[in-house]
Amino acid sequence: MLVPYHFRVFKMADATHNDQENNHNGLQFFDRIDDLTTSNVGLAAREGDEETLKRLLATGSPCDVSDNRGWFPLHEAAAAGQTGCLRGLLEHKSDELLDSRAYTGETALFLASVNGHVECVKMLMEFGADVNVMNDEEVNLLVVAVKGGSLDCFKIFLTCSLDVNSQDVGGWSALHEAAFAGREDFIEMLLSSGANINIQNSDGATPLFTAAQYGNDSCLKLLLKEAADINLLTVDKASPLFIAAQEGLTNCINTLLAAGANPETSVIDGATPLHAAAERGHHECIEILLNAGASACAATSPEKITPLHLSSQEGHYKCVELLLAAGVNVHASTQSGNMTPICLACQGHADCTKLLLDWGANPNHIYEDVDVLPKTPLMVAVEGDCVDCAKILAERGADVNRATYTSPLILAAQNSSCECSKILLDFGADPNFTDRGKNTALSIAVTRFCYGHSHKTHQAQLECIKLLLKLGASVDQLHGGACVAFRDPIAMKVQSPDLFKLLLQFEGNRPDTRELCRANSRAKRTNLNWRRLVRLTNSPRSLQHFCRLVIRKTIDSSRVQRIPELPVPPSLKQFLMYSDL
Repeated sequence: MLVPYHFRVFKMADATHNDQENNHNGLQFFDRIDDLTTSNVGLAAREGDEETLKRLLATGSPCDVSDNRGWFPLHEAAAAGQTGCLRGLLEHKSDELLDSRAYTGETALFLASVNGHVECVKMLMEFGADVNVMNDEEVNLLVVAVKGGSLDCFKIFLTCSLDVNSQDVGGWSALHEAAFAGREDFIEMLLSSGANINIQNSDGATPLFTAAQYGNDSCLKLLLKEAADINLLTVDKASPLFIAAQEGLTNCINTLLAAGANPETSVIDGATPLHAAAERGHHECIEILLNAGASACAATSPEKITPLHLSSQEGHYKCVELLLAAGVNVHASTQSGNMTPICLACQGHADCTKLLLDWGANPNHIYEDVDVLPKTPLMVAVEGDCVDCAKILAERGADVNRATYTSPLILAAQNSSCECSKILLDFGADPNFTDRGKNTALSIAVTRFCYGHSHKTHQAQLECIKLLLKLGASVDQLHGGACVAFRDPIAMKVQSPDLFKLLLQFEGNRPDTRELCRANSRAKRTNLNWRRLVRLTNSPRSLQHFCRLVIRKTIDSSRVQRIPELPVPPSLKQFLMYSDL
């Protein structure tokens, strides 16, 4: 499995820009409104109840008591736009609290601005509020005014000689905020006031990049018209075109390409805008980029990951189709693991798997995933219990017996997957294949059943074991110390009589089976099922039972599935195939 690209998802912050990136409990506490910590004066100011506020102030109620956020009643009135209450508080105690800061640094003027309350802004400035006081993230009031969306507030602050290029701790400026918000009017005013059109934040993102990221095509066109540098990249070399492709913004992509953006400009690991669009499934963006001359075969460095790898991994059928038609090599392999696109598609994307096979992908390609033993696409599909993918691969020529460290059937048994096991056996999988660890599909299925190491239900696991037995798996594989669960005293504590009842249908009077049943019966005296099994193992089996075993053994496990083709009565076929189980 490819690790998704490190594509930096440039996210716009809230009013204080980087506050959203701090998830500390303390900041969460400061951000939430807790009425239990708000004074009566603060509640009255928030609600705009001037009469109650006057009465409380007249009777000596304090106006300098803050809540859990560090907000005084003055903050409450300013944030809520309650001009009457705000004036009352300012006239009552203006000098002491006018520029008081909340726990995260916001003043009443800051809160009035971010909420677009121009009358409150005017009133606070009338009483002498300091426009240069910033919050803890050093957010300038021009940025705050843009965030609040009030052109009137913004114009007021422009007259105060505030720095139009002021940046907060993350490098966010008023022009970034305007580009994010999609406000052409703010952009025009900022540029006419001397704002740096190519200003970059700490990630290296310019206002042009921000407009491209958030799909604000009109702002993008305005910035380009005003000569914004289309070639300025972020710290990881992402271009505005790259981020637009990542976000699936076709209008912005068209605008940038028309302005001369290079569709081949790559980030630090060599990923191009086409990679970004392919990874996210933006097929319309892929079409535009391909028509603009983007190389469908572009590969990252040093991993050699192509856009086709990414689309295949994510199951983006339309993208895979477009890339194949554009000439991407269906056999392209990565540097690490030698993975081809089909190795990724077979992890649950049947339609993409089929499409890649239609274009000639090798279903028997062997690759090594990171820190994982070598596998074939069929092994990957079976291991992930992707039934549809496994069936398509088997139908299209995948070798069901091609094994590396293990076999596809053993992986299916490990998952207790009846569906995958049946597909593999139907296409000729050897039910008695032994891997390097001396495991068979049956021994693995039984061991996991005994230890309870499967996410499948008890019954589902038994059904898988039954299927393996009916289609030729030999019970002999479980005896003579071959099955760990049969000689482990811990596993014996959870062994099920249902399992042994099933196994006895496929074997004769084995002394070791008899002894296992006796041991379980002695350990679990209250379980009558074990006693019945002991009686069964102590009694001679029927001639009919032995005949079935001998006939099946003579036929050989590789041809058991062809019993229905024998020229014998249907009842005999059903008997030999254990149709009664």
